[in-house]
Amino acid sequence: MSYDPKKYRDLFPLGLFEFQDKPISTWFDSHRLFALNAIPQKEDEKILSPGLKVKKGHIKQGSGFSNFMIFEIDPKERALSVEFFEDGMYYPLEAFEKLQDPKLVTNAGYFYLTDDEEMDPIAPPKVRTGNLVVEGGKLINLPVLDRSAIVILNDGSVNIKFLEAKGELLLNGNKYEWVGSKSKGNDESIVIYDSSNIEIPIVKDPVMGPSRMAKETYIDNVPGFILAICKRFEGKYIVEEISKTKVLINDKDLVIRISEKIAVKPGDILEFISVDSLKLEDVKTAVSTGPMLFPSYEKTRQQVEKEFSIPDMANPNNPHEETKKLARGCLVKLKDGRLCSVLIDGIPQAGDIYPGVTLKELIEFVNIYYPDYESAIATDPSSSVKVVFKEDGKTEVFGNLHYLAHKKDKSGKLDFWPNGKLGRKFNSALVVY
Repeated sequence: MSYDPKKYRDLFPLGLFEFQDKPISTWFDSHRLFALNAIPQKEDEKILSPGLKVKKGHIKQGSGFSNFMIFEIDPKERALSVEFFEDGMYYPLEAFEKLQDPKLVTNAGYFYLTDDEEMDPIAPPKVRTGNLVVEGGKLINLPVLDRSAIVILNDGSVNIKFLEAKGELLLNGNKYEWVGSKSKGNDESIVIYDSSNIEIPIVKDPVMGPSRMAKETYIDNVPGFILAICKRFEGKYIVEEISKTKVLINDKDLVIRISEKIAVKPGDILEFISVDSLKLEDVKTAVSTGPMLFPSYEKTRQQVEKEFSIPDMANPNNPHEETKKLARGCLVKLKDGRLCSVLIDGIPQAGDIYPGVTLKELIEFVNIYYPDYESAIATDPSSSVKVVFKEDGKTEVFGNLHYLAHKKDKSGKLDFWPNGKLGRKFNSALVVY
């Protein structure tokens, strides 16, 4: 239930402070020690490779500070992609080593996350990235609620779009409207459910603080409808089973609720044509993140309400609430076509030492560096904010170096230790090649 900081002395260059002669027994103590060892980055700017520049520095915040990195990407010289890992979850550093000659890997998308999957009552889903995912031109996952997304079209253009969870699909040669289960549609729409519907409530843990555990989540049927259980195959979905009663969603690729008036049977194929106004045949890769950011904080607040007022699998609480200081990241598209990946580090659990920023402060920061940007979108904040890149031939990692790995035994006893270089695993990533 604790670790000896002396065994990790290389992680604490400024010293062990009040933990010189005692173990780290809570996550708060560990976060405080890492925050006390944070060192302000000097202002610097460097070309990492043709079309990829990094800017480094720190934000002064009263008696504290937060380090930042900005990566400017020229799509004329570098390719940007969303990579989905079909075979499981990877640490960012693992993903960097697995992919073919990436220049940069950072988080993209919100993920299924529990604190100890072995202790959960049910196994995790196959697709752990919430809402829309398209990779290699193939549909991986559909949005169940309205959410902004990073969309890369077949022509290579990168777009930041707010997408309502609705569209058109083909079933047995007929075209129908579909709607996400947490969005609004008409009474005749086919309603979709997927891993984003899994319930993961937050509970309090005496050592960890907020903790997550997945629930067995059932989709209820209603009179006049049936539930069709579908399996993903080559970007389409095959109906495997029909049910008139409730269906467990945790282990399903897709479940649709469809009127009994519509003929559907096992073996039928569903082909989704569009998400909102976006034609899927035009999409190379895409991932839901959000919210969209605007130079006006008031307009951004309205967007947060639009996108995060309804909880989903990856966001049982709203990480973009007004007063929350967190490590934060975003992708900014400039009017000249360049893209900027902005990451601000922080350990808010330790107070004002190295706190990170609020959403408003993130917007103000972006406005200072890029006052006339075209569009911007937030990426998953807090412990997911991390980037892996090459600098002077060496692989570097920035963000959340205070992250703790942990495991509970069958009795519920918790063991934890520093794991910041690896950090939190993800199922999809934004990659610069």
